[in-house]
Amino acid sequence: MPTCVMYTVVDLTPLSPGLATDINQNGWVCGSEAGLKAFLYIPQAPGGNVFNLPPPLGITAQAIGINNRGDVVGSSGVYPGGIEIPFLWKDCSSGGCSGFQLQPLTLFGPAGRANAINESRIIVGWSSTQPAGSTFRRAVFWDGNNPSNSPIALDALNPNLESEAFGINDQNIIVGSAQFRNTFGNIEEHAVIWDANTRKITRDLGTLTSVLPIRPVLPFTDLKAQATAINNSGTIVGVGDVMSSPALRPRTGFIVRPGGTMELIPMGPSQDAGAWDISPNGTIAVTTNVLNPDTNQLEDHGAIYSITKGLLDIHTTTCGAGPGGHGLSGGWILTDARAVNDNGWICGRGSTPFVQNHAVLLVPTP
Repeated sequence: MPTCVMYTVVDLTPLSPGLATDINQNGWVCGSEAGLKAFLYIPQAPGGNVFNLPPPLGITAQAIGINNRGDVVGSSGVYPGGIEIPFLWKDCSSGGCSGFQLQPLTLFGPAGRANAINESRIIVGWSSTQPAGSTFRRAVFWDGNNPSNSPIALDALNPNLESEAFGINDQNIIVGSAQFRNTFGNIEEHAVIWDANTRKITRDLGTLTSVLPIRPVLPFTDLKAQATAINNSGTIVGVGDVMSSPALRPRTGFIVRPGGTMELIPMGPSQDAGAWDISPNGTIAVTTNVLNPDTNQLEDHGAIYSITKGLLDIHTTTCGAGPGGHGLSGGWILTDARAVNDNGWICGRGSTPFVQNHAVLLVPTP
């Protein structure tokens, strides 16, 4: 990776904390701010406006995924009770979402979430399958062109245990996780791959035990791994536990090349670390735990990684900037990278000495 990259930071939630969750190839960013207020940032709109994505009356919302057509998916929460309902914001436009359509997605049970959407408007996530009040999750997909249609359930490793779909590419290959009961009788969570055409699990990637010498510490034998995203080349990224015993487990990111097996991303593990997104060109957005040279303390930083160029911790891209500069405008530190596009634009969460945990967009400076 180049060691000198300057970025301009756009604060997407200047009045409150937030998280930017996804970015498309046009630089459109979706996310949510405090109070679960969903937003969409469109840089081509006049002034580079941030638009609210209004939920149904009296309900809060979070935006999670976006495609290149400007369709956004996520969920709305009903309070009291905290029940999530999956939603599609369809046909957003550079005119400020003037053509958008808010459409709920049909469920098996009372709750669900939409996590990602591809260019054909196939949406993946989960739907509850048990009676009201339960949050038993089953991985599903919806046809976003016909959102009133029932979701399509994906096969589980164990039909009596939970599963969730997190990512999909334009070949309708879906990635996520499914629970499995191990030989100790405890529930593990495995990273898995589905084919939407057959609804079958095509590969059980398992946990990080295939790449790390993890020895279960009884009774904690419930390791977890999730495949979080897949690009059109078929490269998969995800996150998994690196220890089995503590309640607050350190996690790290992994990559699976097309037809390959799990490989660790060389990054520092922490409770919040992971690989969250992969762009079409193979750049991965990660959150890694590193030693801050200014404070001599371990802390989470947003970073990008590629197989050919390695890991770039955004905090270290000083480019000769003075203390607090770190290659970012305004003294920002990117604390969490959630998505990246082929132009090198990165979205996630960041802080300065004056604001904490705002949703941000980083744009490379020419």
